Amino acid sequence: MNISLKVLINIALVGVVMVCDAKSHKRKVLVIGAGPAGCAAAMVIARGGFEVDVLRGNNPGGQLMGAGVVENVLGVTPKRGYQIIADMAEQAEKFGVHFIDDTAFNIDDSARPFKVTCDSGDVLQPDAVILATGGSPRMLGIPGENEYWGKGVSSCAVCDCFMVKGKHAIIIGGGDSAVDHILHLVDYADTITLCVRSERMRAAPHSQKKLQSYLTCKSGEEPKLRILYNTDIVSVRGDGERLAHVQLRDKTTGVVSEAAAAGLFLAIGHIPQSDVCPVSVQKNDDGTIYLPSRTQATTCPGFFAAGDVADSVYRQVDIAKGDGTKAGHDAIRYLWSLQD
Repeated sequence: MNISLKVLINIALVGVVMVCDAKSHKRKVLVIGAGPAGCAAAMVIARGGFEVDVLRGNNPGGQLMGAGVVENVLGVTPKRGYQIIADMAEQAEKFGVHFIDDTAFNIDDSARPFKVTCDSGDVLQPDAVILATGGSPRMLGIPGENEYWGKGVSSCAVCDCFMVKGKHAIIIGGGDSAVDHILHLVDYADTITLCVRSERMRAAPHSQKKLQSYLTCKSGEEPKLRILYNTDIVSVRGDGERLAHVQLRDKTTGVVSEAAAAGLFLAIGHIPQSDVCPVSVQKNDDGTIYLPSRTQATTCPGFFAAGDVADSVYRQVDIAKGDGTKAGHDAIRYLWSLQD
């Protein structure tokens, strides 16, 4: 039998699912979230012959939409995050996945099917739900942060790099996300200050090496990048329209100083978007969804979770895709159990 390479790759990536005539299935799955986990889950379910809707939410594509060139997605040549999301959505749509531009507001699990009320007022009634809502940026909780959000304070260097063109930018964080922010901004900002709240960076050594050329300079010139360790941000201020100054505090000496800046970028993690869950879905102390077994099933029958909303450790694209694939298979098994 002559099987094309394309078919073999498709089987390897998605896995073997129970496929039968889609018209024989009346049950439907709702995936909440359209990032890597959501797209992966939806594609598995659609290939399994079940109807599946995906709610895109307020931030379609999730955190990956704000990423620059992504290099660590297996099998994908380096490309920007939004391009990866577009490719995933396009592939899912080819299998019949239906995307909806709406956001889940409330989930009623008192009976089956579930009743999911959306911001638009529409009510969806799926037999199974997969939550893949990811996370939102963690805030500093300092004076002026909310006032100047979008006016100089941001968590997305790709989205807001124009704010610091030819000016000084400050980034707070010490992980791979902080490195990504720097690499996005070096072609725009005149100078960049990275504030690391501990005595060392948490970013992978490979990522930190990318910064070396920006930390050095020719004689008499100011380096493009400087790193301040044990430094926190205590407040921001401006003219009411734009951010102008950021107050820094040396955690070792307690000395507070002020720096002029056109942009402050937060790279200090994200908060799982799990608020929409019904009370029957148990959560971990950090707000991520509790998964009691090696599957993506939650403590609520028929309700599954995948990606960063259930992951407080890895938070990687490939992990999210894997979780989504598992959630899709778990949902299919659940739906088949209803037909027994």
